[in-house]
Amino acid sequence: MISQHTRGCVRRSLPGRLVPGLMLLALLATAARAQSVGANRAELAGNGGNRTIKGQIYLPGGDTKNTRFKVRLENTDAGTLVTSTDADGQFNFNGLTAGSFTIIVEGTDEWDSMRESLYLDQAGGSRVNIVPFYMRRKPSADPAFAGIPAGAIDFYIKGNEAAQKGDHKKAAEQFEKAVGAYPTFVQAYNGLGMAYLKQGNVDKAHAALSTALKLKPEDAEINLNYGIALLQKKDFAGAEEHLRLALKQHGEMASSHYYLGLALVSQKKIDDAQGELERAITLPGGDNYALAHRYLGGIYWGKGDYKRAADELEKYLKLSPKATDAEQTKNAIKELRSKK
Repeated sequence: MISQHTRGCVRRSLPGRLVPGLMLLALLATAARAQSVGANRAELAGNGGNRTIKGQIYLPGGDTKNTRFKVRLENTDAGTLVTSTDADGQFNFNGLTAGSFTIIVEGTDEWDSMRESLYLDQAGGSRVNIVPFYMRRKPSADPAFAGIPAGAIDFYIKGNEAAQKGDHKKAAEQFEKAVGAYPTFVQAYNGLGMAYLKQGNVDKAHAALSTALKLKPEDAEINLNYGIALLQKKDFAGAEEHLRLALKQHGEMASSHYYLGLALVSQKKIDDAQGELERAITLPGGDNYALAHRYLGGIYWGKGDYKRAADELEKYLKLSPKATDAEQTKNAIKELRSKK
C-alpha cells in the first residue's frame, strides 16, 4: 500500500542550525493509486474546539465501488468519536481542540483496517486538516494473491497487522516467514523492506526491496519505497531515478513528490526540488510533511523571498513543535520577519 506506512516511514527531524540561504540547504540535504470514491461528506461534532479533520478514502486501481467504512477518532483527553464515510468515501470530524489524535478506518471483509496519527495545533495553522486513506484489499479478496499458499498469506497478514500496530520487529519476522514459505511473494518483500526501514536497518531494507523490484519492476509503490531506501543510503541519483518512475506510473502521490524533492535538494537541483516540494504540499496529505515546509523555507530564504521563507518555517514548527532545532528556527523566523 502506498498510504500510511509509506507516508510515515523515515520522517526524521534534521539536526543542525538554521543559517541563511544555500548554507541552510546544505544542512537540509543531509536528511534525506487511486481513484477518489466521492464528493459528499459524513460529519460529526467534536469536543469543543475550532479545528476540523476531513478524511478521504481512496481505493486502488480506480475502483469506484461505493464502500462505506466506519471511522474512529481517538484522543486521550476527549475519548473516542465514531462516524462513517458517506457514499463518496469522505468523512469529517468537526469542532476539535488541540492535541494528538489517531484516526482508524475500520476494515471490512474485503478491506484491511488503516490508521493515521495527526497533531492539531489550536494556536495557528490551517483549521482544516485533510487526511487521505489509501485502502488495501485483504489478500483473501485480492486477485494479486492468487496462487500464493495459504500459509504464506497468513504470515503476510500477521506482518501487516504488526506493522499497523507499530511493532516493526515482529512485522519483519512475519514477512521473513512469508517469503520463506513462498520465495516469489512480492508483496511480502515490499512489506519486509518497509519494516526494516522503520527499524533503521537500511541495508536489509534495500535488499528486500531490490528483490521486490526484480519481481515487479513497474510497480509504483515498490519504486517509491526503493527510492526511499536509496535516499537513506545517500544514493541520491538512484533515488531520483526510481522516484521519477513511481511518479510516471502514478503521478498524484504526495509522498513521491516529497521524497523526490529530498533527492533533488541533496543534489543541489534547487529549482527542481522547489517544484516537487511545492507540488507535494498541495496534494492530499502532503501539507502534513513537516520537513517539506522546512526545505521550502530554506529554498525561499536562499532566493531572498523572506516572507514565504518565514511562512514555511512557521508551518514546519506547527507540525513539529518539539523539533530539535525549534529554538533556532524561531530565531530564524524573527530574523526573516525583520527583513524587508
